[in-house]
Amino acid sequence: MMELLVQGNAARTLKAYGWVMLVIIILPVIMIVPISFGAGSAIVFPPKELSLEWYYNLIDDPRWGRDALLSLQVAGLATLLATITGTAAAIGMSRVENKALAKFLKLFFIAPMIVPLMVISVGLYIVFARNGLLGSMWALAIAHAIVVLPFVVMPVMSRLASLDPAYERASASLGATQIRTLFEVILPLLVPAIIAAAIFSFVFSFDEVVLAQFLSSPRFETLPRKVWDGLSQNGLDKTITSIASVQLFLVVVAFAGWNIWKVARTGVLVGRAKTAAAAAANSQVSPAVDLPANGYQTMNVALKTAPPLGTPAILPAAEAGGAKTGEQHGYGIDFQHMSKFYGDKVVVEEANFSVKPGEFLTILGPSGSGKTTLLMLVAGFITPDAGRLMLGKRDISRVPPHQRDIGVVFQSYALFPHMTVAQNVAYPLRARGVSKTEQQAKVKWALERVHMQDFAERRIAQLSGGQQQRIALARAISFGPRALLMDEPLSALDRNLRVDMQREIRSLQQSLGQTVIFVTHDQEEALNMSDRVAVINEGRVQQVATPRDLYLKPQNSFVANFFGESNLFHGMAEGGSLVCGDRAFPLAEARAGEAILCVRPETVRLAGQNQSSPEWAIEGTLTNARFLGSLLHMQFATAYGTLVVTRPLDGTIDTPEQGAVRRLFWVPETAHVMPH
Repeated sequence: MMELLVQGNAARTLKAYGWVMLVIIILPVIMIVPISFGAGSAIVFPPKELSLEWYYNLIDDPRWGRDALLSLQVAGLATLLATITGTAAAIGMSRVENKALAKFLKLFFIAPMIVPLMVISVGLYIVFARNGLLGSMWALAIAHAIVVLPFVVMPVMSRLASLDPAYERASASLGATQIRTLFEVILPLLVPAIIAAAIFSFVFSFDEVVLAQFLSSPRFETLPRKVWDGLSQNGLDKTITSIASVQLFLVVVAFAGWNIWKVARTGVLVGRAKTAAAAAANSQVSPAVDLPANGYQTMNVALKTAPPLGTPAILPAAEAGGAKTGEQHGYGIDFQHMSKFYGDKVVVEEANFSVKPGEFLTILGPSGSGKTTLLMLVAGFITPDAGRLMLGKRDISRVPPHQRDIGVVFQSYALFPHMTVAQNVAYPLRARGVSKTEQQAKVKWALERVHMQDFAERRIAQLSGGQQQRIALARAISFGPRALLMDEPLSALDRNLRVDMQREIRSLQQSLGQTVIFVTHDQEEALNMSDRVAVINEGRVQQVATPRDLYLKPQNSFVANFFGESNLFHGMAEGGSLVCGDRAFPLAEARAGEAILCVRPETVRLAGQNQSSPEWAIEGTLTNARFLGSLLHMQFATAYGTLVVTRPLDGTIDTPEQGAVRRLFWVPETAHVMPH
């Protein structure tokens, strides 16, 4: 992008400016080195005569070594205090829900970066002098820790803000207490920020001179104070140049060592990645079955051929042969008038339905409908404001997440990046105190169930999206949960892989007899995987039924429109007819009062010019025709609005011309009447 914004002379000018600034910054530092090797006390660049006398002087005078050791001790102790205090403060502030309070606390901890250092030094001097603390290493270390505290708080808070919040939720859902989550998940993920903070703190503390001037003394002198004295008393002590050169050398060595380690580590990771890629290529799942481009046609065909609720799926031979009867059995989940409010906003209202043991139930709804909130209520990440939640015969409405024994697969997977695949899968077992021998057996079993047994020692970053999804699933089933929750876990996958994973998840769920609540906004996904579907909108569950009943017998217009495509006619039911304007559409069953007639697009028939049609048939003009793979999607303008008609393209369909007029009708038994 930069080459598009800055080109030609502007680019050359910018590069020249960069080099000039680099020279201005680095040249004074580099000049110190040759000056330190010059003979005599005069500052000459370049030196006329080379000598090591100032390095010998540095070694011969024990005060330099003593002061450097004291500075190292103070900087080390200050870094330790600041790192512990600052990390704890950053974690604590990230948990403060009151934004105003969080901002005040943050301002308090970063105040040493804002308040002039001279002011802080004067204040600390008065406090230490009145309490007889001057000349104490601990007092000086505490003063340095206060000053470097922002160097810890800021990077740690920044790192915390970048972490996926699902890591903590995942840890809790896997049975870990807050202490275990802190030490095994959060702190390891903060290590890069903590190391960077510690380095900044140590360097700043080691070189800090203002505090040293106020709080140290000739008998208790740090290296920065002695260097300052060397600059201000009796002219320049040229030993300072040798000290600066030694420090510069140590920095260069440290930087070079860091880069060599990074290169070596990158080589190792690349080698592992190539091995993982080769293993992945040898363990690819079967290719996805192509589906028609239009989901509604797929929905209609699948509904006509779907087995009745409770009919066991036919598993692949390997899966069926490997399944062990009674490995796990899911518990029933009962929502009893559950509601959740955020202020005046109703997020979930009067959820009142049950999930049967071993059932695969999908919560389906548009974005912001409350489906994820409903799932979070089951997981225990939020508590209901009204109603109860029963897991089997146990009321878990107020039970913390780590005590619910419910597995959760998150949309982001929330796999711990600092752990291997095997360590991730074993995490809920370690949290429960399972022996190492049993851990190994259960990890092996779980990875085999998702066909990932060859990836146990891989890092999460070395896995593809589909592989990560499988590992998240293995981790969620490894401890034998009472139910399994999935929050749109397939949304990040491409279409073919998503279809593969739908099939694998469904087969695994049926082989385990596990209760699953699956959240999605994808109708095809709900259709392909579910025993029943709960359609939710604006926090209220609209209907809970099998996919077949949702499609053929929707309870209201929202369900009819959201679960498939529909043509709706609003009118007054009078016996066996729905009066809508000047037409009386026939009904399959007698009704009375206001009603809505739902006519699915594939049931609408087109009468040809010489074909007969019922008297109530609607005249429509074709305004749009689209070819969607194996499906023809047509829109007709009628006196009752746009009427959608679909036809499978089997080579025998007569496609009307644009603007063609047709009479449209349907068999009354194929339409469904709903209350208004």
